[in-house]
Amino acid sequence: MSRQIKIERFACSRRLNTDQVVSIQPARTDLAGRFPAVSIILSHCLESTDTVLIRGLLNQFPNLFCDLSARSSLFFFAGAPPAKVARYTLYDDASFRPDWIELVDSMPTRFMLGSDIFRQDIDFDKVIAQLRHGVLANLQPASIELVANGNAKRIFKLTQP
Repeated sequence: MSRQIKIERFACSRRLNTDQVVSIQPARTDLAGRFPAVSIILSHCLESTDTVLIRGLLNQFPNLFCDLSARSSLFFFAGAPPAKVARYTLYDDASFRPDWIELVDSMPTRFMLGSDIFRQDIDFDKVIAQLRHGVLANLQPASIELVANGNAKRIFKLTQP
């Protein structure tokens, strides 16, 4: 989808006073201020490991949310520079970065899981296991259901049959 179409979707959503949900990349966080009635999900938490940046954005814009998908080493091609993998990775099979645990537990209504399987060589079961045992198992009990599915249900207005 082109940048112009996305901006037009925001404008239409604002005019119609709807709670449309869109996903954006780092360069477009300005849209949160321009379209406060639109729920915006920061894809992969902007691919950032900077908890100060993410906390600041979430505090500044109540319509921003973070998706924790694709933030493990599973999503890198073989031979990726180890330093890049280390900078990007937030969780693995059993652990979640302590600064991110603190951030998510302090703002549990603003984060959600995502699987984001975009290549056939990525093992879906392993991705889900990392989300369960790396992310969720390290959060406070009060945060787990919100991050696992409660926030997504609320933001996307999903109801159970």
